[in-house]
Amino acid sequence: MVNNITIDRLRQAIDTIIAKHAIFRASLDWNINTNVLVQYIQQFNYRNQYEFVISYVENDEEITKIINREITSSKLFDRNRGIVLRCHIIKYNSTRKDEEICLQNNDIIIFNLHHIAFDGASRRIFFSDVKYNLENDSTLINNENQFQYIDYSVYEKQMDIISSYHFWQSHLDGLNFERRIILPFDRHRLLTDQHSGFAHLIDIPFDNDLIHSFLDYASSQDITPFQLGLIIFYTFLYKLSHNQNDLCISCIHANRYRTELQNLIGMFVATLPHRIQIHPTYSFNHLIKQVQNEFYSILEHTNYPLQQILQDLDYKHSSATFLNILFDFITYSSDTDLLSVNQTQFQPVPLKQMQNVVKFDMKLLFFHDPTVQNQTISCSLICSQDVFDSETVEELSKQFQHLLSQLNESKEIQQTIFRRLPNIKNEGPASYAQSRIWLDERIRFDPDKAQVAIYNMPFLYRLHSKHTLSTTELYHALQLIVKKHQSLRTSIIFDDETNQIIQRIIDINDRTRKLFTFIESTFETDEDLNKIMSDEKCNSQLFHLDQGLVFR
Repeated sequence: MVNNITIDRLRQAIDTIIAKHAIFRASLDWNINTNVLVQYIQQFNYRNQYEFVISYVENDEEITKIINREITSSKLFDRNRGIVLRCHIIKYNSTRKDEEICLQNNDIIIFNLHHIAFDGASRRIFFSDVKYNLENDSTLINNENQFQYIDYSVYEKQMDIISSYHFWQSHLDGLNFERRIILPFDRHRLLTDQHSGFAHLIDIPFDNDLIHSFLDYASSQDITPFQLGLIIFYTFLYKLSHNQNDLCISCIHANRYRTELQNLIGMFVATLPHRIQIHPTYSFNHLIKQVQNEFYSILEHTNYPLQQILQDLDYKHSSATFLNILFDFITYSSDTDLLSVNQTQFQPVPLKQMQNVVKFDMKLLFFHDPTVQNQTISCSLICSQDVFDSETVEELSKQFQHLLSQLNESKEIQQTIFRRLPNIKNEGPASYAQSRIWLDERIRFDPDKAQVAIYNMPFLYRLHSKHTLSTTELYHALQLIVKKHQSLRTSIIFDDETNQIIQRIIDINDRTRKLFTFIESTFETDEDLNKIMSDEKCNSQLFHLDQGLVFR
C-alpha cells in the first residue's frame, strides 16, 4: 500500500467507531441476584475502550508468531470491562517508533474482535465505517437515539415465541441428544471433555467446471447454493456413518430477520440444530425436497435461542452431539473488506499458514463470492485434532471431493446428450412443454370467441425522467435477438399426415415473413396507459403460433 495514513489517524477513526457503536463499549456481568447475564454500556472513554498495539518485527517468523497469538490466545479481551476490540499494527523493519509515522508497504493491520460483540454480517458495517473515517476529516454522526444492539437485546426478550417453541419440540421429537453420528474417529472423548481447539484444515478446490456444475445444479433443482451444500454434506455424513438415517447437525444462520438489524454491529448469529431422517429407499430428488422444506421451516424460527431449545427438551448439558458437527455456507463480497482508502490500497493477508482452531469435531465451510465477474466457490474441511489424525482428515477430504465430482460427471453426461443434431434442420417435433401449452389453449378456450389469454408474459418498463432511447436502435437490437434465438421465430403447427404437433423455424432470410411485432402507441392519461398494458396481458389475439409470431 502507499503511505498516506498515519497511525494516529487510524486511532482517531477507531475512536469514532467505538463512540458510534455502543456494543464496543458493552461489558458483561453475571447478576447473582437475578441469575441473569447483564450488559452495561460504558461511557466513552478516549482510547481506553479498546486495545491498540504496535509491534516492530524484522522477519516473517515474528509476524507468524504474532498472528498465531491473535488467533489462539484467550487473554486478549476483557469482557468485564467491555474490551472486545483490538487493533494490532505490525511494522516491518521500521526505525521510527511514534504514532505520527505513516503505514508503509508490508505493514500489517490486524483487527481482532470478540465474537460476543461481532458476527460475519457486522464485517461490512465495520469496514465501511473505518473507510469513511479515514477518508473524511469529519467524524460519523453519532445519534444518541440511534437504535443499538442493547435495544435489540431487550426486544428479543419480549417477543412472542410460542409458535417457535412448538416447532422445535416437533422438529427434535425423539432425538437422542447423546447419540453421535458414527464417523471414522481415531480417538474418542466424552461429551463433557474440553476441546483443545486445535484442528486440521484442508482446502477443497473448486475449478471452473465444478463451480458451474454446482451452481447449475442448484438452479436446475430450484434450491439455493446453501441448501445444495447442506444436501451434499448430509449425503457425505450418511455414507460415512454407514447409512445412519437420523442425522442432526448444527447450522449457522445470520438471524437478521428485520430490516432494522441489517446495519447494526452485534452478535446475531444463531447456531441451530438441523435434523434430517433419511429413508434408504428415498431418491436423491426426495432428499433435495426434504432438506429444502426443513430449511425453510427452520428459517421462520431462527430467533429462538439454542439454550432455550435445550432447556425446553430438558437437556441439561451444553454438549449435545449435534453441536460437534457444524455446516456453514458463507456468501460474501470482496467489498466487505477494507480494500482501499483514497489512494491507499490494502490486501487481505491469507491465514492458511497460521494455527487452525475449531470448537467442533468436524466443520464444513463453503465460501461463495457471487459479486465478481467469474463467481468463486471454495470449501474447507476442518477437523479437531482431539479425535482425528491428519491422515484420516486427508482421506475424508478425498471422499468429499469424490462426492462433489459427481456433480461434474452429471454435467458431462448432459453435454454429451444435448448437442446440435446434424439431421435436424428447421423442422422437428414440438417439445412436451410446447405441446402442453398449445393443446391447453385449444382445449380450455374456444378460439372463435373472445377469451382471456393465459400464456401472455409481458415485461413492462418505463424510461427514467429526461432519459431517451432511439426506437430505431431498440428495433435493431430486438431483431438481432430474434435472429439469435430460434425459439422466438418458431411456428407451432399440427401435422395432419403424422398426427403430431411440430415446430418449424422461420428462415431469417424469408422477406415475406414478419419475425416479430413492433408497435408504437401514444397515450395522454394513466387510463390510456392502463388500457394498453391490460391488453398486452389479457388479449389472446396478439400472437400467432402458426406463423411463428411469439414475440412483441
